[in-house]
Amino acid sequence: MINGYQLETELKTDNSGFSKWGFAVKGGERYFIKEFLAPVYPIYTDVLSKEQMENKRKICREYEQKMRLFYREINECSDGNIVKIEEFFRCGSKYYITTQQIPQMSWRQVCNLEQEKKIMLCRILIHSLVKLHERGIVHGDIKKNNVLFKWTEKGSVTAKLIDFDAGFWETAPPAPTEEIHGDMVYMAPETFRMMCEEEGRLTKAIDVYAMGLLFHEILVGKLPEFDRDKYEYPFEAFLNGDTVRCEDMVPTGMKRMIANMLEPDPKKRITAERILQMFGAGKEEKTAERKAEQLISTMGRKSISVEEREEKTRENGKKNAFQKLGDL
Repeated sequence: MINGYQLETELKTDNSGFSKWGFAVKGGERYFIKEFLAPVYPIYTDVLSKEQMENKRKICREYEQKMRLFYREINECSDGNIVKIEEFFRCGSKYYITTQQIPQMSWRQVCNLEQEKKIMLCRILIHSLVKLHERGIVHGDIKKNNVLFKWTEKGSVTAKLIDFDAGFWETAPPAPTEEIHGDMVYMAPETFRMMCEEEGRLTKAIDVYAMGLLFHEILVGKLPEFDRDKYEYPFEAFLNGDTVRCEDMVPTGMKRMIANMLEPDPKKRITAERILQMFGAGKEEKTAERKAEQLISTMGRKSISVEEREEKTRENGKKNAFQKLGDL
């Protein structure tokens, strides 16, 4: 039992290194629960001197204050498509957060959606990112595993951003000498450059870059193509001046959008707000289906399932499957 939460599963790390997570029940509701591995609140006086104890407790109190404010801001900017943080608390020496457990679609189901629904998912995600960025919050770890895709009660689809472990205020980004959290696959070129050169400043632009890769994955089920014999990650190709290619089955309008999102120079990279404008962020009320129709009319109507994609790849060969982003 942790603060009234009865664990259903043993907490595990899944190689994250920064937290352990599992599922629990409280008041008849099921929750996702995460235990942070650091900081650790000192409670054993025989281990530390009185001065050391007070210094560590001061650090923990400052951490608590910062995270409570951070999570409150996240909850306040959510309109249903950013997961709500139910609780943030300390139990013993460890800190925890909980969110409601949400039924979700499998990634294969996402890949097999009609193209209209895929484009709607992209719009929903960038809308959520705009909400965060308007409050100066950088997610810091945008990737498909940090998105919950789900069916709505009306049979449409939606997506929720989750996991803000790597998040920060843009006004207080990680220092160049600090450890940077996040997935290397989605890492922006400027993040890696800062890690190596120990200088620079991370901004909202890193979220836009990662979202561009995610858009491509949603639309065709995979990352853009690059020379995998030379590079392990897309940012490596960008840093070396090589091309990253967008599959030709991506609708034309979306190709242009993704190209702007993957601009290697963060100062020239398109903003989340501008992307939302490209989707058409009118104030008038529209159903998801109507909005999808409008998007498809401007961005192309090609639809591709996993099976169709595999068949087309076999027919055309990889050399014709992608179009250079930079030519758009």
